[in-house]
Amino acid sequence: MTDLDVDPERLRTAADKLEAAVERMDADLAALEQEATTYQQACGSDGIGMAISSCYEAIYEMALDSYSANLGELISYARDLDTMADTYDTAEQSNKAAFDAIDPGTVP
Repeated sequence: MTDLDVDPERLRTAADKLEAAVERMDADLAALEQEATTYQQACGSDGIGMAISSCYEAIYEMALDSYSANLGELISYARDLDTMADTYDTAEQSNKAAFDAIDPGTVP
């Protein structure tokens, strides 16, 4: 069996960094959405332009939905890392208390 060494603080740091990255990605997405509004009429108003514009809008919406869903998943992963850190801390405290109850003089 391999040794398992988990540092709850490093898990929390990873969660914080992941959340910060998601915030940056969300800001980039908002900037992209703002920029994309300037291109809405770029295809023209004739039949072909309307068809191209229609396809573009459908693909654009699908991409935005996918990107947004992925950001939500990343936030969920960050929360899971925080929960994992809390679980390790709780388990460590419980284990220490159990060993202290057996022989309070031998546990540092």
